[in-house]
Amino acid sequence: MSLALPIVSPVLLPFVAALTLQAPPPAPSNPPAKPAATPAAPTPGAPGASKTPGATAPAGPATVEAWIPANSVAIVRAASLDALTRTATMMANFVDETTPMPDPLMLLSGAMGVEAPWDLVDRTRPIALAVAFSDVRPPVALTLIANSTDAAKFAASESFKAAGWTCARHDDVVVLSMEPNERALAADAPLRVGLDRHSVVSRVDVEEIMAQYGELFRQGFESTQAERLAAVQDDAERAMMQSFFDGTLNVIESIETFGMAFDTVESRTRFSMELTSMEGSPLLDVGRVDTSGLASLTRAIDPNAPIAAVTAMDVSAFFRWLEPMMELGAKEAAKGGTQEKEELEKARAMMNGVRDAYAAMGPLMAMSVRFDGNGMSASYGVKPADANACIDKLMATIGSPLLGAKIEGPTDATVAGHAVKSVKIRMPVSGDLGMAAVEDDMDAARAALAEAMTKVFGTDAMPLTFAPHEGALLMTMGSPTDTESAVARFASKAASPAGADTLRALGTMNPGFAVRVSAEPLLTGISAFAVRVGGEPMPVNDEAIAAMKACPPAYMMMGLDGRTWRYALEMDFAAVARLVRALNAASRAADPAAFRQDVLAEMWDVQYALADFAAANGGKFPDDVRVLIVKDENGSAYLDDSKQLFDPWDRPYRFTPPAGEGELPRVYTLGADDREGGQGADADLSTDDVVQLDDMGDDMDGGDMDDGDGDDEGGQDGKKPR
Repeated sequence: MSLALPIVSPVLLPFVAALTLQAPPPAPSNPPAKPAATPAAPTPGAPGASKTPGATAPAGPATVEAWIPANSVAIVRAASLDALTRTATMMANFVDETTPMPDPLMLLSGAMGVEAPWDLVDRTRPIALAVAFSDVRPPVALTLIANSTDAAKFAASESFKAAGWTCARHDDVVVLSMEPNERALAADAPLRVGLDRHSVVSRVDVEEIMAQYGELFRQGFESTQAERLAAVQDDAERAMMQSFFDGTLNVIESIETFGMAFDTVESRTRFSMELTSMEGSPLLDVGRVDTSGLASLTRAIDPNAPIAAVTAMDVSAFFRWLEPMMELGAKEAAKGGTQEKEELEKARAMMNGVRDAYAAMGPLMAMSVRFDGNGMSASYGVKPADANACIDKLMATIGSPLLGAKIEGPTDATVAGHAVKSVKIRMPVSGDLGMAAVEDDMDAARAALAEAMTKVFGTDAMPLTFAPHEGALLMTMGSPTDTESAVARFASKAASPAGADTLRALGTMNPGFAVRVSAEPLLTGISAFAVRVGGEPMPVNDEAIAAMKACPPAYMMMGLDGRTWRYALEMDFAAVARLVRALNAASRAADPAAFRQDVLAEMWDVQYALADFAAANGGKFPDDVRVLIVKDENGSAYLDDSKQLFDPWDRPYRFTPPAGEGELPRVYTLGADDREGGQGADADLSTDDVVQLDDMGDDMDGGDMDDGDGDDEGGQDGKKPR
């Protein structure tokens, strides 16, 4: 259970609420009562509809959703226990395909701490767990609502009554509760709306929690910010920070619900986070945009590009939120400089230029990026109010004093039968751009930069081409061949399959954006691109190539849908996990000696951490190496990164305690096959194997070995003691 819970905690959030809330912040002696909700004009069935009083007897057939207690502040609902098991197993196997997933019903039983006839729960129908604040047994009261294969027998059981639980029956639905509540959550309550649309969903009523504990939160938040403000000497800067803090608190207090959900979309799984705001929230102070021209802009998307994106968002409008932060950042960056005022003005001008450039481009964009053996290419389709004004704004921003780029052009030309404007952008040569080795030789630095640009774009400077077409504007970076293809594609009437797919991911979010990533062209393209610029190709084998081909595109989306901000990640988790493992195996096979040394170095860290643990615990070693990352009351752990505990095949390192006093434990892995013996990737490795100290020294806390005198900075004495 300890393995699975961290992995599937988003799914099981309220399942473990009873455990995590056993020590809540102290409640005020007279906690503020939540004011009665003012009835709004709800959109039936829409997320965030106004709260209404609960019903004593829900109309219609009994469902799990209809019997959620009216005083609930958190809920997790699954379409079935089988759906919950599949989702949890998928997430657990994404990290480690060998991890067994405990039965969620048994996890639930343990979290609730009550015996019940769990075998009578229908695993194929919806189930929910509700969390409410408790007046009888603080801090929380739990209620399980489930379909039963024999509801009468379940409700008549004596097993849960000894613990003080009660059970009500409504047709096939049983309601097992610590504190029964006769009133049910209204159908249009924000906590309930849309629960049945998801395979697995958890949701928290932030508004209700703030009504109970908001004063404590405000006091803590304001106290923390007061300390930070006291350290600021500049009055204007302090006022700006105060404004930012006030806005942040205002946003938090305007949140209605927060939730997470898992859903199946064909072979993919969509994980989404949803934040619904109250009417009048600053989070809703963003304008919807006219998306009627977005589909035509997707012709800018290269069909062979691994990365595609669409945006329906007035980015310039967000700068009113970003300006206070950017102003503070600009001041911080300019502090201490000999030309502080001038640098600050440059930063402000750059920020204003970016804002104006986004405003000139308009709220709609479709773009794609490609890497391959020919270099890099990118194309952007936008719909500005004035194409020429948009080009001027972009050039002014690129040529701003802060960037210091030199622009050659524009030059007029005809590409694929269309009039275009082209410029070349030459970035400044300085140590800040990685030219430290040659910064004193400007000619050599310029030559090196020109060579790099040629490898990337096929020319000695960054090429940028503008092609107006029927009220839209195409912008491209890349070789002349890439530019010609992009212009011809943009001017055609042919639909873009990748663009249509990315638009599907965007859905009804407005404002919003969506990104589509295709694994095979991305990985093969980056590998070929690396060779072009003088690097090494990515190690692959037949298994890795097959895994790339079998991996469908992944999507990332974010935007506003009604009053709900939604962030979603959609991909075939199993296919991605197989691809990652195949690439890791190919990398190991490409350089087995380096792989062996890396594994041994990692095991050596675990070995010394185990020794430290035993020294602090009377010579007793832990049962499992995963204990080494558990932090104590001071926030200290024997190892900082959980990845150090797992072998290359995602299995925890094993160990054998030492036979004699003063000796170190033997840490080992059984290789890819997880069996003793074997050759190649299947071979066993342990800290008993011979290690060349010259190769391993840098992996041992800076290369220092403990000589036993207790004063070493590295080695065992340098580990985190308890």
